[in-house]
Amino acid sequence: MCVPYLNQSLLPPADDDTHWTQVIGAVPTLQREVTQAIDDAKRMCPSAWNEDCLVGGPPEIDHGFTLITAALHSASEKGGQGHREDGSLMDFLAIQIPGTDKWEMWHLFGYGDGCLRPRKFDGTWEYHK
Repeated sequence: MCVPYLNQSLLPPADDDTHWTQVIGAVPTLQREVTQAIDDAKRMCPSAWNEDCLVGGPPEIDHGFTLITAALHSASEKGGQGHREDGSLMDFLAIQIPGTDKWEMWHLFGYGDGCLRPRKFDGTWEYHK
């Protein structure tokens, strides 16, 4: 199993509603970066993947997010799997729009089989410190 080191502090907690506001009417701008990070994650750890599915199925989804996040970080992008203030993980990838306090949310995996799905953009959110 490939286990890259990640600095999770790069990603603000997703469930702190006092610090997040949705950007109404936002359109996805980072689809290319998300797709590239997935491709890079597959190259970084081919043993974790069976084409577009994680070899270990749904129990390995958090590991899949970790690999994709490591690929984002190696490309100097900020992002990662969404997490709550208590540290528990959520089911989307958040990637920061460079030069802003805005983050795009992307759902990537099917939880029934652990396979990647077409990139589902779930909105842009602005983080207020």
